Amino acid sequence: MSLACRQPHIDGGGRHVLAVPRTPVRDRHVRSIVPEHQNEATTIGLGCQPGAAVVADNEQGIYDFQYLVDSFLTYLEQYRQASPLTLQAYGRDLRRLHDFLVSHNLTTDVRQISSRELQAFAVSMSGLSAATITRALNATSSFFSYLRRSGLVESNPVEGVVKPKQTRSLPQGPTSEQGRRLVQAAGDIRDRTIIMLLLTAGLRRSELLNLRISDLTADLSRIRIMGKGGKERVIPLPGQTRQILKQYLAGRESTSELLFPNRCAKRMGNSTFYRIFKRIVKRAGLDRAGITAHSLRHAYATMLLHSAVDVKTVQELLGHADLSTTSRYLHSDGATKQAAAEALPDFLAYSNENEGEPAGEAAAIHLKKSPEEEPNQIRSQTTI
Repeated sequence: MSLACRQPHIDGGGRHVLAVPRTPVRDRHVRSIVPEHQNEATTIGLGCQPGAAVVADNEQGIYDFQYLVDSFLTYLEQYRQASPLTLQAYGRDLRRLHDFLVSHNLTTDVRQISSRELQAFAVSMSGLSAATITRALNATSSFFSYLRRSGLVESNPVEGVVKPKQTRSLPQGPTSEQGRRLVQAAGDIRDRTIIMLLLTAGLRRSELLNLRISDLTADLSRIRIMGKGGKERVIPLPGQTRQILKQYLAGRESTSELLFPNRCAKRMGNSTFYRIFKRIVKRAGLDRAGITAHSLRHAYATMLLHSAVDVKTVQELLGHADLSTTSRYLHSDGATKQAAAEALPDFLAYSNENEGEPAGEAAAIHLKKSPEEEPNQIRSQTTI
């Protein structure tokens, strides 16, 4: 990575120039100096993607907090393919930090923000849940990591902040019987197909609504998903889901390329989807069971693990970037643990070579010596 990609530089006019992804510039000190068709400008952020160079009339403009937040969010959107909800959450958390700094007359110059100010920021959110505080600090950490890699700050001050301890709740999903009730309660073939894909493919809501017919293989055995961060994965579909999909596609009248379009042949809106899902849950008599569309994804993961699918495969099917996210589902009840214990080999059963030796609960099992063992080596005995 060139030095120009890592830090701002000074042009011939003595002005600080910072190359960033194209972003709406709100700071009055900053203006674009590179035409949009030029691709040669270096950029702030990871990977030095092509973008538009920006010039600041003074040094303070380069380090303006709100301007850099805009640049950071644009980077997440354009080069990391962050979802709209992720952008909203990061923007909200960073605005919260900015408002805190301003209201307490603290600096908003990113070079001067230290762990002390950020610890005070964390304390100011003490009335919120530990998860909310941690998310805000994680957003702040990502922001400063972006600035550090860009050469604007030397360190990430969030690394010195003590985060609240979180009580990690286990993700809960509907049982198999509740899943059957949801499928039966679906009013038509479209709604039934939606429920089946959520249950047997573990799709996120956004992934489901963005599905196109071209994402399905000709025999409907697999489906291509574009997940978070633009990461693609392919999910195999069971026979029951292929059957429902075949029926749905055969009776489908819309000419839209989208698998589940709205009446205008456009992408189904989130509110419409939630209205459909809530109606199905109510028809199934499960409106008090706390079932959400995302909980069907939890059920999918849990059922796979209970079926002895290895956790790495489950991670790939769910599209998790980190295996620790998938490991949340590695919980089981007492009966499952007991069944696992009973599945261990029978160490009291003797092989043919030991026939004639005394059997019983207190019998000694003589461990075979390896060829390398010396004749005088003591023979080990283990009593079960």
